[in-house]
Amino acid sequence: HQLNKLLDLEHIGMSGHSFGAHTTLAVAGQKYTLNQNFHDKRIDAFLALSPSPGVDMEASKAFGHITLPILSMTGTLDSSPIKEMKPEDRLKVFAALPSGDKYQLVLEGAKHFAFGDNNSWRTRGRNHKHHPAIQQISLQFWNAYLKGNAVSKKWLQSNKTITETGLTSIDVWQWK
Repeated sequence: HQLNKLLDLEHIGMSGHSFGAHTTLAVAGQKYTLNQNFHDKRIDAFLALSPSPGVDMEASKAFGHITLPILSMTGTLDSSPIKEMKPEDRLKVFAALPSGDKYQLVLEGAKHFAFGDNNSWRTRGRNHKHHPAIQQISLQFWNAYLKGNAVSKKWLQSNKTITETGLTSIDVWQWK
């Protein structure tokens, strides 16, 4: 196959948006009722776009034990298109994660579909600076945690993440 020997199968990341973020966090080790856990040890780092705090369990119990690198991205207007969820509910995931290789980007004014790359009614009116920033921050995260790039990790743990991506001080970048 044309990809033979081009993929590093020893360093794997997983990402997903919305329900895909739910799946990503499940594989990262989110706990569920009856202490169920679907952690996949083959995956090294996780990117959750529009994460959900889960149901039937406090976020601290569901996520408080996860030690692997996680990047969470959401927006101040990121409500759910299919169930009742307020944008601030999405912030509960990062708040519950323990310190160490955890990151969160909160894009001012970004709605649920800000993370897609299509031009449709769903993405109409989005901030043109958000998508390039999402791409750049994601790439730095993967470089830091899948390629062991210390420069990328240092960049993630600085305010350069806002200034060098064209975002502004009303967008929020956090790490712990």
